[in-house]
Amino acid sequence: MSSSFASRRRPDPPERVPSPHDRGDHGHTIVVATATAVPVASVSSHDSASRDQDRTVLQIPSRPTGGAVWTQTMIDLKTRDVFDDHEDSVNNDSSSNCIPQSSMATATTAAQSSTCSFNLEDEEEWYRRAHNNNSSTHSFYQSDNDLVSDIAEEEEPSQHESNTILGVTVYKPPGRQPVGIGISNCATVDGILVTKIHPDSIFLNTNLQVGMKILRINDTAVSNAFPADYVAMLLREVDGWITLHVMDVRDFLPDDKKNSRLLDLSRPELQWTTVSIYKPHADASVGIGIADRTTVVDNNNTPATFPVIASFAAGGVYAKSSSAKLLRCGMRLLSINGFPCRGRDDAIAMLQIAVGYLEITAGPEDMVFVCSATKEQQSLGLCLQQYDEQTLIEYMTDDSLFADTGLPIPSRILRVNGMEVSGLPLDTLMSILHHTEGTIALLVSTKIK
Repeated sequence: MSSSFASRRRPDPPERVPSPHDRGDHGHTIVVATATAVPVASVSSHDSASRDQDRTVLQIPSRPTGGAVWTQTMIDLKTRDVFDDHEDSVNNDSSSNCIPQSSMATATTAAQSSTCSFNLEDEEEWYRRAHNNNSSTHSFYQSDNDLVSDIAEEEEPSQHESNTILGVTVYKPPGRQPVGIGISNCATVDGILVTKIHPDSIFLNTNLQVGMKILRINDTAVSNAFPADYVAMLLREVDGWITLHVMDVRDFLPDDKKNSRLLDLSRPELQWTTVSIYKPHADASVGIGIADRTTVVDNNNTPATFPVIASFAAGGVYAKSSSAKLLRCGMRLLSINGFPCRGRDDAIAMLQIAVGYLEITAGPEDMVFVCSATKEQQSLGLCLQQYDEQTLIEYMTDDSLFADTGLPIPSRILRVNGMEVSGLPLDTLMSILHHTEGTIALLVSTKIK
């Protein structure tokens, strides 16, 4: 790759920051750049001059002005002169490593969306692949915190480019206020994990999911070197449009066929739901019937019991609420007001004594969770048993390190801080848990084989 690309002159930023649905100064619709299906129109040297006024250039600006946030890829005619200079230098360079003139992107079909996907192996690969002459389909250049995409002629993507970096964009009203998500450090995967999405979160009903790894907040890269409190402060300080670049939880799961059902977390039946209802006084009936469901976890018929929703009463508080159709019979009760449900009696007692707003979280039996907590002097407080090469969390004490994380009981441990532990002897797994310092992130499944 020619060294002239690294010294590319940065275009001036636009004067104001548009929203995803605004239009630019020249009437061009703002689009979202994807690395998979961007059409490229060939521009020959013969008609380059005649199309000079029509040509537009895809650019990903990375630094905002006036404290605003640039969250969308913009089509901006203001960058034309900068890239014309670069195009002239390419025409005068006989090196085969230079990108031909036909690789310049012209006007593309606009897509009104606030979510973008990049098929990359990992954010750490961006810089390496910028200097790789054999990179297929797309090259990403990163210099002085700028990220510019030069789209080459479309080729078949390599098979190993399977991981997905997802951009989730929402609007945050002005003012220092939380965005409504819980985050925690995860040492082994070197990143910040989303541990909770609150019912009033601005990211509710978006593609953001619990367990996703946060890679960037707008133009700021985050890693495990950033304390979770500092990342939370960054989220509070941002006003206006905010984009989280995250990696899907599926990239942390075991890559084998027997766990393929766990990988498709986009299926609606694998999503858990949190509803908020108001109970005016202690004598009011919530109207949710609860039963215990028992499953066998090994060949010795060892039972594992958890509460499920059995019925709904027509005159109950839940049936009269706006969330009445969100919960379904057969769903597993996970928590009430943040406290995990360990059985039918436990769940009924919490519903009966609660007054005011209730947050009820439930989901299907086949679910995957990422629960993390910071280990200090506190005991893990987990009772583990191993059956047929699967390690189960059968019990959790009241003072457990994971008592307030929503860790489902029983559940099967898949990974510890991103490290595959399925099939490890129980004493080896216990040693890993006890000797891990700082944050412990457990990837668990509620599906017991």
